[in-house]
Amino acid sequence: GAAAPAPGAAAAAASAAANSLGAGQDWDKYAMELFMIPHPEFPLTPPLYSAESGSSKIMMTVPPVADCDSVFPDTPEDRNLAAAVGIFCAAFLGKKVGHYVNPRFQDNYNRLADATGWIDEAYVTFMGARTAVKDDFVGMEDMLVQSVHHFSSRPVIVVCYTELCPSEWTPERYPRLVLMHARPLPHGKAFSFNKIRSMMFTKVRVGIQLDADQWLNQGCDVMFERTRKEINEDYPHPILPIHNLARNPDVDHVIIDSHVVGDTVFEWFGASGTRLPERDPPGYPKRKRWQHAHPTWTHWALPWMAKWTSYVLAPSRTQSPQWLRYQNPIEDEDLFNFAIWADDLNKTWCKFDIPGTDFFGRYQQQLQFPGPLWSDPVWFPQGIVHMYYTAHAAKDPVSSYNWLERLWEGDQTLKPIEYRGQWFEDPREIWVHNPELGCIF
Repeated sequence: GAAAPAPGAAAAAASAAANSLGAGQDWDKYAMELFMIPHPEFPLTPPLYSAESGSSKIMMTVPPVADCDSVFPDTPEDRNLAAAVGIFCAAFLGKKVGHYVNPRFQDNYNRLADATGWIDEAYVTFMGARTAVKDDFVGMEDMLVQSVHHFSSRPVIVVCYTELCPSEWTPERYPRLVLMHARPLPHGKAFSFNKIRSMMFTKVRVGIQLDADQWLNQGCDVMFERTRKEINEDYPHPILPIHNLARNPDVDHVIIDSHVVGDTVFEWFGASGTRLPERDPPGYPKRKRWQHAHPTWTHWALPWMAKWTSYVLAPSRTQSPQWLRYQNPIEDEDLFNFAIWADDLNKTWCKFDIPGTDFFGRYQQQLQFPGPLWSDPVWFPQGIVHMYYTAHAAKDPVSSYNWLERLWEGDQTLKPIEYRGQWFEDPREIWVHNPELGCIF
């Protein structure tokens, strides 16, 4: 969940994470995925930017992966999907359930999915191209898709939520890409809620969500097995990485490499649209440390995500909490944090979504800085563990290309985990270094 709830709880969470890796076979598998580049032969090329219209026509001619009329088999994953679909359909959001495979990528989908239509593990991202020529979102997504094909052995699903979709991608170039289409959200609802739709309705058992402005480095595939172990019938919720900012009234700054950085506090709104002065107003969730909306999930989390998303998309047709209706405007990251606070969830990943591509310079050089990374005086006084699995805020496709060119060959002697100026290859070493990390890995 959110921040380290208390030192004892943080230590227990970190201990459980470390122990879940175990020894012998578990660690061997983990290490293999951590340091291996699965497809070194995949060539890096400059970003492609072009898009073409046609999403609405495709959605009229091919069947959806699931919709309100679907008949679901009696398996755990299908029961969870049926519950999520049922929540949306009951809230008159049925048209937002359907996700449609682009016919050009149907053969990829048939090969990557099993006989029941589920893809076992996949990266999932969403996009909204705005122009047919030189669209930066298309360029960013192209760098993301290339990085998955090089540094990962898993599929990647890209969902287009506007009429425009990338035009130059081919199944021959991207054999593990599934391109999908879905209808846009109603006017006035944040585009970012399509992120949660892409997680719920693409039939992925275990998923890692990536934003358009992210790309992979080697090692991220380890998060699939970790996700499978952490998110299950007993903990049916997505897990988010901790944010580099606290966004909490108990913290007015964070420290990175001995430099003080001002924090931004999240504030509650009341019925009249005015900011509430109380730290935790009566009837509102108790705030925790902010988390970053780059979730991992399994099918067990689908009903929970559908419930909370329906509260925002259809508040008058659901049992949306009154306090939630007062928060406007609201984005996906806000909703994830509100829901985590409301349900008092207690798991959060250490930071595998590195906040800026320039950080990868210190990774490549294994630079040792004396100060902590994003420390705060309340939850992370010794800083946050950084796992260099993905880059975030990679908004310039050409810059991403240049960074990926530097990383492409890979140096398997590089340790991918940074904590308090030290570098580690085995995350269990960090728990020995500090048993109260406040996040799991």
